[in-house]
Amino acid sequence: MIVIDASVIVDYYAGVEYRRRTARRVVEEVEGLPIYEPRLFLVELLAVLSRYMAEAGELVEAIRQKVNLVAEEELFNEAYRLAPVVKGRAADLYYIAVAHVTGSMLLSSDRRQIEGAKRAGVKAYYVVGEIEHVLEDVRKMKALS
Repeated sequence: MIVIDASVIVDYYAGVEYRRRTARRVVEEVEGLPIYEPRLFLVELLAVLSRYMAEAGELVEAIRQKVNLVAEEELFNEAYRLAPVVKGRAADLYYIAVAHVTGSMLLSSDRRQIEGAKRAGVKAYYVVGEIEHVLEDVRKMKALS
Protein backbone atom coordinates (compact mmCIF):
# COMPACT_ATOMS: atom_id res chain seq x y z
CA MET A 1 0.00 0.00 0.00
CA ILE A 2 1.23 3.42 -0.98
CA VAL A 3 0.65 7.06 -0.09
CA ILE A 4 1.90 9.50 -2.71
CA ASP A 5 2.30 13.11 -1.65
CA ALA A 6 0.90 15.71 -4.06
CA SER A 7 4.47 16.90 -4.67
CA VAL A 8 5.21 13.74 -6.66
CA ILE A 9 2.16 14.20 -8.88
CA VAL A 10 2.97 17.88 -9.39
CA ASP A 11 6.48 16.84 -10.46
CA TYR A 12 4.90 14.31 -12.84
CA TYR A 13 2.99 17.03 -14.68
CA ALA A 14 4.90 20.25 -14.04
CA GLY A 15 8.31 19.49 -12.59
CA VAL A 16 11.68 20.22 -14.12
CA GLU A 17 12.86 17.44 -16.42
CA TYR A 18 14.75 15.30 -13.88
CA ARG A 19 11.95 15.49 -11.32
CA ARG A 20 9.37 14.77 -14.02
CA ARG A 21 11.23 11.64 -15.17
CA THR A 22 11.64 10.45 -11.58
CA ALA A 23 7.97 11.02 -10.75
CA ARG A 24 6.89 9.19 -13.89
CA ARG A 25 9.02 6.18 -13.01
CA VAL A 26 7.43 6.08 -9.56
CA VAL A 27 3.84 6.52 -10.76
CA GLU A 28 4.26 3.88 -13.46
CA GLU A 29 5.79 1.43 -10.98
CA VAL A 30 3.02 1.78 -8.36
CA GLU A 31 0.35 1.04 -10.96
CA GLY A 32 -1.84 -1.77 -9.67
CA LEU A 33 -1.08 -1.22 -5.97
CA PRO A 34 -3.64 0.36 -3.62
CA ILE A 35 -2.95 4.08 -3.24
CA TYR A 36 -4.34 5.93 -0.24
CA GLU A 37 -4.65 9.69 0.10
CA PRO A 38 -6.06 12.27 2.48
CA ARG A 39 -8.85 14.33 0.95
CA LEU A 40 -6.46 17.27 1.22
CA PHE A 41 -4.51 15.67 -1.65
CA LEU A 42 -7.21 16.70 -4.13
CA VAL A 43 -7.23 20.32 -2.98
CA GLU A 44 -3.43 20.58 -3.04
CA LEU A 45 -3.20 19.00 -6.45
CA LEU A 46 -5.91 21.16 -7.98
CA ALA A 47 -4.49 24.35 -6.47
CA VAL A 48 -0.99 23.75 -7.80
CA LEU A 49 -1.79 22.17 -11.17
CA SER A 50 -4.23 25.00 -11.94
CA ARG A 51 -1.20 27.28 -12.15
CA TYR A 52 0.22 25.21 -15.01
CA MET A 53 -2.69 23.84 -17.01
CA ALA A 54 -6.24 24.77 -17.93
CA GLU A 55 -7.45 21.17 -17.72
CA ALA A 56 -6.33 20.70 -14.09
CA GLY A 57 -9.88 20.05 -12.87
CA GLU A 58 -10.46 17.18 -15.27
CA LEU A 59 -7.04 15.73 -14.52
CA VAL A 60 -7.62 15.80 -10.76
CA GLU A 61 -11.02 14.15 -11.21
CA ALA A 62 -9.39 11.36 -13.23
CA ILE A 63 -6.74 10.90 -10.53
CA ARG A 64 -9.48 10.88 -7.87
CA GLN A 65 -10.93 7.75 -9.48
CA LYS A 66 -7.61 5.90 -9.05
CA VAL A 67 -7.00 6.54 -5.36
CA ASN A 68 -8.63 5.58 -2.09
CA LEU A 69 -9.50 8.65 -0.03
CA VAL A 70 -9.28 8.26 3.72
CA ALA A 71 -12.00 10.05 5.70
CA GLU A 72 -11.06 13.17 7.61
CA GLU A 73 -12.47 11.75 10.83
CA GLU A 74 -9.93 8.94 10.78
CA LEU A 75 -7.01 11.25 10.10
CA PHE A 76 -7.50 14.20 12.40
CA ASN A 77 -6.88 12.32 15.64
CA GLU A 78 -3.88 10.47 14.20
CA ALA A 79 -2.39 13.68 12.79
CA TYR A 80 -2.96 15.39 16.14
CA ARG A 81 -1.29 12.52 17.99
CA LEU A 82 1.71 12.54 15.63
CA ALA A 83 2.16 16.34 15.55
CA PRO A 84 4.57 16.55 18.54
CA VAL A 85 6.63 13.68 17.12
CA VAL A 86 6.78 14.91 13.52
CA LYS A 87 7.11 18.62 14.36
CA GLY A 88 6.21 19.42 10.76
CA ARG A 89 3.68 21.18 8.62
CA ALA A 90 0.00 20.36 9.16
CA ALA A 91 -0.57 19.29 5.55
CA ASP A 92 2.38 16.91 5.77
CA LEU A 93 0.90 15.38 8.91
CA TYR A 94 -2.21 14.35 7.01
CA TYR A 95 -0.17 12.33 4.52
CA ILE A 96 1.89 10.85 7.35
CA ALA A 97 -1.30 9.99 9.25
CA VAL A 98 -2.73 8.24 6.17
CA ALA A 99 0.45 6.17 5.83
CA HIS A 100 0.35 5.36 9.53
CA VAL A 101 -3.29 4.27 9.71
CA THR A 102 -3.17 2.26 6.47
CA GLY A 103 0.26 0.72 7.03
CA SER A 104 1.43 2.28 3.78
CA MET A 105 4.76 3.49 2.48
CA LEU A 106 4.90 7.27 1.92
CA LEU A 107 6.50 8.64 -1.25
CA SER A 108 7.23 12.35 -1.52
CA SER A 109 9.35 14.94 -3.30
CA ASP A 110 9.50 16.86 -0.02
CA ARG A 111 12.56 15.99 2.04
CA ARG A 112 11.24 17.60 5.26
CA GLN A 113 8.04 15.59 5.05
CA ILE A 114 10.02 12.36 4.71
CA GLU A 115 12.18 13.22 7.71
CA GLY A 116 9.03 13.81 9.78
CA ALA A 117 7.44 10.59 8.58
CA LYS A 118 10.48 8.61 9.61
CA ARG A 119 10.35 10.19 13.08
CA ALA A 120 6.77 8.88 13.28
CA GLY A 121 7.89 5.37 12.35
CA VAL A 122 6.49 5.45 8.81
CA LYS A 123 8.43 3.85 5.97
CA ALA A 124 9.02 6.80 3.69
CA TYR A 125 11.16 7.77 0.72
CA TYR A 126 12.32 11.03 -0.80
CA VAL A 127 11.76 9.97 -4.40
CA VAL A 128 14.06 12.56 -5.93
CA GLY A 129 17.08 11.21 -4.08
CA GLU A 130 16.10 7.60 -3.40
CA ILE A 131 14.47 6.47 -6.64
CA GLU A 132 16.27 3.12 -6.84
CA HIS A 133 15.25 2.21 -3.27
CA VAL A 134 11.67 3.26 -4.02
CA LEU A 135 11.51 1.10 -7.14
CA GLU A 136 13.05 -1.87 -5.33
CA ASP A 137 10.56 -1.70 -2.45
CA VAL A 138 7.59 -1.18 -4.77
CA ARG A 139 8.62 -4.22 -6.81
CA LYS A 140 8.85 -6.27 -3.63
CA MET A 141 5.35 -5.13 -2.64
CA LYS A 142 4.00 -6.11 -6.05
CA ALA A 143 5.63 -9.54 -5.82
CA LEU A 144 3.87 -10.14 -2.49
CA SER A 145 0.45 -9.04 -3.71
